[in-house]
Amino acid sequence: MYKDTIAYVFDSEQSDLFVKVLVPPRDFPYPMPKGSVALLDPSRLPKDNTVTDILHNKEVVGSLYKGEKNYKGLLQKNCHRYLLEFVASPHVDDIRWHVQSGWDTSFVQKTIVTFSMQFLHVGDVVTIVKGKVRSEIVRVVAGAYLGLEGHLIQISEDIFHIRQDISKEEVQVSRHYLDRRPINHTFQPRLSMLQHYEPPHDDESIQVGDHIEVLAGEHMGKCGIVSWFPVGAMQLWFHDLSPIFNEDEIEHKRGYDVRPGDVVSVTHGPDYQTKGVMQSVNFPKACLTLLSESDQSLIDIPIRFVAKIHNAPLDSFRKIINDEVFLIGGD
Repeated sequence: MYKDTIAYVFDSEQSDLFVKVLVPPRDFPYPMPKGSVALLDPSRLPKDNTVTDILHNKEVVGSLYKGEKNYKGLLQKNCHRYLLEFVASPHVDDIRWHVQSGWDTSFVQKTIVTFSMQFLHVGDVVTIVKGKVRSEIVRVVAGAYLGLEGHLIQISEDIFHIRQDISKEEVQVSRHYLDRRPINHTFQPRLSMLQHYEPPHDDESIQVGDHIEVLAGEHMGKCGIVSWFPVGAMQLWFHDLSPIFNEDEIEHKRGYDVRPGDVVSVTHGPDYQTKGVMQSVNFPKACLTLLSESDQSLIDIPIRFVAKIHNAPLDSFRKIINDEVFLIGGD
């Protein structure tokens, strides 16, 4: 009756050739449609002394009725060792009743992960669900990758491996150049000196990217954007935006450090907080076109309304290194 059924080994340490396993029942002590496979429903067993509870650590985990034991709805069977075949990675559908029963949940979850792993391929987008770098987002606050944001995917001593959110590029950065934040923390983007920005007043601490004003000391009166604030430190670094310029003069002398491929974030206007990869730039009109990360739409934005998060890769071949190729000519 139970041929080809996926079973959980309940007790393999036996002196004879039989192994105790747990299987979803196919034969029931109460009326069920022919061919049914389901967990045993203890509420449908007789309410008398013919049913005995099975206890484990003072908890009822099953019942004994007419010589048959069930654990959380799974039936215990004795099977000859030579009639069993080891299954390393059963299909999730084949163990759905084991999942539903809740018996040995941690083992069942490991089994599901093992089954799922065989479908992973290079280039798949994944989420880290456990370990010391679980779903942690970081931002580079110093060095060559200043402003880059992404997920922390590996730690090698003092070198952290960061995967950029939009371009999916992986970079290696010193731990001293990182600002590590919880998932729900929102970075305040760096703004140009010509933008007017009112920071939120309900933040209890100064964060990288915040707009600040020095109220005492040798730098009193200076304003700027925080670029680096090490955890636990008493000093911070910020870009001084205090000098006052004539805006008309700046309009004629201003240059823009942007190019196609740069990752930018909108910091002002109706498309605020939209992120994307810059597609083209119109310098005479001081605007650019970016490909939105969220809906893949093209958006025209004034250059002054965006902050650059990450420079376009200088090495245009980096993305294809290690890819397979097919030689079509030559030796």
